[in-house]
Amino acid sequence: MKANDSCSMDSSEKARDGAAHPAARIFAACALLFATWLIPSAVVYYLGLALHGESIPRGVALISSLAFFTILASSLTANFVVAAERHAAELARQRLKLLFVNVLVFAALFLVSRAVGYPSPVVFILSTANLLVFASILGAWLVEPIRRPAELIVVCVIVSCADIFSVTSGPTHGMAREVAKYYAGDMKGNVPFADFLLFKYSIPGEQVPLPLFGVADWVIIAFLAAAALRLNINDSVLGPGIVTLSRMRGLAIYVPVTVLGLGLAMACAGALNTFLPALPFIAAFFVLHIIIRYPEARRLTRTDWLQVAVFSSVLGGLTVARLIGMF
Repeated sequence: MKANDSCSMDSSEKARDGAAHPAARIFAACALLFATWLIPSAVVYYLGLALHGESIPRGVALISSLAFFTILASSLTANFVVAAERHAAELARQRLKLLFVNVLVFAALFLVSRAVGYPSPVVFILSTANLLVFASILGAWLVEPIRRPAELIVVCVIVSCADIFSVTSGPTHGMAREVAKYYAGDMKGNVPFADFLLFKYSIPGEQVPLPLFGVADWVIIAFLAAAALRLNINDSVLGPGIVTLSRMRGLAIYVPVTVLGLGLAMACAGALNTFLPALPFIAAFFVLHIIIRYPEARRLTRTDWLQVAVFSSVLGGLTVARLIGMF
């Protein structure tokens, strides 16, 4: 009887350990993601200030930082999806807790910024690290209903239309104007709420990290990376694909086609000196890639076509109506 009790206790302890193990891995993956973004960002920022930006021409510093941090973010997101999302799919409560912690950190950083009354580089660096974790968790979670590559075409069309509407005449339009006014006014006064929704990169010699794109853009990049893993799609243009990454140990460089789209969006926005919707660029690169390389992505059902037609017509109509002043 005692022996049986002992065996039963050992089994229950192992079961508890096995249940706790995936949760521990999720939290560890989030901590690694946060720290691996935070440390290089802080080093680049403070080293650039110490050198007074004199050692590197501004153009070189800008382009190299954009490339480095975008590749770093995509690699960290992919490794997070591979290492933790497999367990997070089974432990929704842990995922909700992590997102709740993200929201709390976001609120704390926003309140600190309002309290100090000036743009704090430390707060901006911490905020971007927090947004990266948030976007990676949420983007990977959103992939759960996806079953076919063709469904990704529908999602890409819908989010592109929604982003165009939002930036040209929706809520993002107002937020973009508020952020642009803040930076045009030499960043005086309280930092706008919308500014805390932007990813910022450290650029050597710059007094504050540079705002580049919104958190929603990275949510979709994380979503498409998770979808590529689920559907066995190789979407990488540099380094191993995410499916190969899932079979490797340790961190690896991951540059998906979506990052090329984001890079083009940032280049166009910089050249035109205006806010542009980035999701159409991101989605276009991904869609072109999969419809060329994966024939099954071209097999849209009648329902798929109907969804594309309805959403694009409604959002396109709203955008045009708003632009011509109908409401």
